Amino acid sequence: MGGPPRNEPEPSSARRSGQRAPPSAGEGDEQVTADDRGAPGGAPDKTLEQTAATFGLLASPARLRILQALAQGETNVTDLLDQVGGAPSTISQHLAALKRAGLVGARRDGRRQVYFIEAPATLTVIRLVAEQLSAQPAPAIAPCRSTP
Repeated sequence: MGGPPRNEPEPSSARRSGQRAPPSAGEGDEQVTADDRGAPGGAPDKTLEQTAATFGLLASPARLRILQALAQGETNVTDLLDQVGGAPSTISQHLAALKRAGLVGARRDGRRQVYFIEAPATLTVIRLVAEQLSAQPAPAIAPCRSTP
């Protein structure tokens, strides 16, 4: 009774944070509030905020290169440096941010920390965006400016 139905596992992010996944239709007797309805498409505002934060995290070409390298298989920081370049401290900081977001996982292998992709679906999204962009002529994108 306490937990998700057996045929629908909790999302990995809910398991990691100790939070319970949102109930399925008809489950529980909670009422949906305006904050839960969110934007068109049915995603709650909180989910949209998390999605925006993830896209913000992926806005770094260095992080995309790290994910691209990890897509080839798990590796340690030393090998990652050979593949993507950069300073060891910078790579470590990027890995820590990707790990906090649940996109990258790590395990000990002797004295080394080995990193791997924790959320393969993220790679699919990155690949789809890259394919879409490469199929179109590059538009001239002006920097966003806030208006007073």
